[in-house]
Amino acid sequence: MELSTDTRFEGIVIPSLVNAYADFLTFDYKITNFTVSINISENIIITFIPKFAPEEGTPLGGKTKYGRVVSYEIDIKTGDIINRSFAR
Repeated sequence: MELSTDTRFEGIVIPSLVNAYADFLTFDYKITNFTVSINISENIIITFIPKFAPEEGTPLGGKTKYGRVVSYEIDIKTGDIINRSFAR
């Protein structure tokens, strides 16, 4: 696992991540089986990407045995979820 030791975000990213993570937990996925991507532009996009086991080959459609890719668009001013979508 490769981790960055120097990543900085504006403070609004933390409540945004908390809101997205709370919704993500409703799917009963284990966060340890996912990678989290955060993209900040006009709004904040937080995407939970499931890892895949080598025996699965190349996953198609954003779904592995661990779950589906789920992405949240978060309002950059309030930290509230605007939209939730799944990879297909």
